[in-house]
Amino acid sequence: MRDSERLSTLINIISTQRIHNQQELHDAMFKEGYDMTQSTISRDLKTLRIKKTNKIYSLPTDKPYIRIHKQHIHKGESLHWYAMTTRKYREKQVADLLATKGIETWLPERHTEGVGSPYQTIIPKIIFIHCSQHQCRSETFVDGTMGYIIHPENHQPVVIPDEEIIMFQKLLTLCDVVIDFDEEVFEHDESTSIYPLTGVGYLMVRKK
Repeated sequence: MRDSERLSTLINIISTQRIHNQQELHDAMFKEGYDMTQSTISRDLKTLRIKKTNKIYSLPTDKPYIRIHKQHIHKGESLHWYAMTTRKYREKQVADLLATKGIETWLPERHTEGVGSPYQTIIPKIIFIHCSQHQCRSETFVDGTMGYIIHPENHQPVVIPDEEIIMFQKLLTLCDVVIDFDEEVFEHDESTSIYPLTGVGYLMVRKK
């Protein structure tokens, strides 16, 4: 899911509709194609600093609110995927901060069962960022970021091919596999399929 587009949709709903509670907000977002969990709704409201005024959600009024736009700001520049390292447990916060700037991010998570969060980050301290080279250099360093994974030869942020990200996203839709990650290929057998993430490491995928 593109966080910047989701937040932009949420802002539009709050601006144009009388929303009294999170259930009404969920239903309005669902009509727009976003099936959000309660935790995601709460996180988005906090990120956008949306609070209730006269029992209705409203946007902040202490300063002009800039609507989130899609990130195609620099005309003629291609968008690429990069891997940004973050501080421990700060991946979601970084994603939220970049979303408010209109930067598309992706945080690979898997569904978990039991106590605690229903989702677990597959690659700790890594968030994938889809942006132009200009944005990569000037707009993506926010609180919680550490730096991009750098190519050892040209000393530039590693560009991860689109097809690798697409394959990773497809793998996460499969319910009959187990996905592990490591920086190196560990011992495996013929039941394990290996998918590289350029500059980052390898996905080890096996049937449950």
